[in-house]
Amino acid sequence: MPFLGKTPGVSTVTVSDDAITTAKIADNAITSAKIGVDVIVAEDLAANSITVSELTDGAITEAKLNIDNSPTNDYVLTAKSSAAGGLTWAAAAATAGITSSADGTAMTIDSSERIVMPSQPLLYATSISAVSGGSLVNVGQSPGYIYDTAGNTTYDAQAMSFGKIWSNIGSHWNNTTGQFTVPVAGRYLAYFNNNYHNATSWPNGFIIHSVDGGSHYRVAQAWMQHTVTGADQYYPLVSFAIIEAAVDDKIWPAYSTGYNAPLTSTSFGYGQLAIMLLG
Repeated sequence: MPFLGKTPGVSTVTVSDDAITTAKIADNAITSAKIGVDVIVAEDLAANSITVSELTDGAITEAKLNIDNSPTNDYVLTAKSSAAGGLTWAAAAATAGITSSADGTAMTIDSSERIVMPSQPLLYATSISAVSGGSLVNVGQSPGYIYDTAGNTTYDAQAMSFGKIWSNIGSHWNNTTGQFTVPVAGRYLAYFNNNYHNATSWPNGFIIHSVDGGSHYRVAQAWMQHTVTGADQYYPLVSFAIIEAAVDDKIWPAYSTGYNAPLTSTSFGYGQLAIMLLG
């Protein structure tokens, strides 16, 4: 017999299990307002179902991450197994073997893998302009410089100034005293070509390493016996050294005042001096 009267309302009591299927739900019928808080949990989401494109800008903030400490400017987020959520803020670790205490660019590597170190201490100068006088350093025979394994110090060393300073990165060369002050401990290359002309008494050239505290060492030298080639000849006397130096040590070119003084010249080609930090 057909049912007569008002159709009874549909309630959850009268809906059988699995009666409402996905096919019976209209598109967009379920909105966020109809979903209770914490109703959808991680287990309800299919693998890879949420992609970056489905996240609104700024949806994931620091407050939504499970991190065990408060952030600090310039810190980075790192993994930490003992931390809540496995994350912690920590100071960025230095790249293996490379550290910098400066805010500027200490080293760059370009697309062709060329390394540029714009602050690397370096001096290049030519043209000796003065061979004595003023504030140019002179280490006389007392105390003198140490020139052999026996520690003898019976000779003097006179510093020079240069007419053309091509490069003085860091301003570590003092042209008034004729010395390079070591800014950082390391290995330094020193090169000095002490050109002579019209010498009549043993033209020479040295590289002196003055250790902070007072000791002076002749670490490289070049001499020429003028009677072999004649007094009117030019003498390129090259001294070259690699020096293990400490901060505030001095590296400087010199000659002995007991013999002829070097050639002073306005020509850029004479008296080349180079000092640089190797590392």
